[in-house]
Amino acid sequence: MKIEFYIFRHGQTDWNKLRKVQGKMDIPLNDFGREEALKLKSFFQDIDIEKVYTSDLKRAFETAKITFSDKDLTLETSERLREANFGEVEGMNVEDLLNQYSTKFWDIHIGGEEADDFSYPGGETRREVRERVVSQILDIKREGKYSKVAISTHGGSLRSLIHHFLPPQNELIKIPNCVVYKLIFNGDEHFVEGPFNNEEDLCYR
Repeated sequence: MKIEFYIFRHGQTDWNKLRKVQGKMDIPLNDFGREEALKLKSFFQDIDIEKVYTSDLKRAFETAKITFSDKDLTLETSERLREANFGEVEGMNVEDLLNQYSTKFWDIHIGGEEADDFSYPGGETRREVRERVVSQILDIKREGKYSKVAISTHGGSLRSLIHHFLPPQNELIKIPNCVVYKLIFNGDEHFVEGPFNNEEDLCYR
């Protein structure tokens, strides 16, 4: 069976704009983020999505709600689609985080397997994030109920999926707000296409 997942990051929040680490903090969209979600709505206008799964955090849920407001679709929330828990560094400015953790910051985002078990104090490891997000995708695939599924999630979670389903990456994969990646399963094969709807780099904002 062929299944297409359209996986996208939420719209902009005030913390994105201020370059503050959000993680599990439940920060809502700002006005610009809602405008981004309306543009995402246009992207999906002619795509026959059958089911929408979303992180239960406000910014992802609201993005999905706006995006599919004209379609008769129920939004199913899942904690497994949440952003990574960044522990004690949540709320910290990205520049301060870089100064404090320097090399480790880049290791957790683009490093190899040796970085899988690193976490910020009180937070999740990269391995833990990847395993929970991937398990959600594979559970939906195993159920086999839908052929076109939309997933509303977060930058770190989406990056974890890409790293899992693509060959090892040696550079940072940028995940701007409302960017879309397409993950296709066809029998035993899988493919990643994208990015789509990629206008402005707001990675880490």
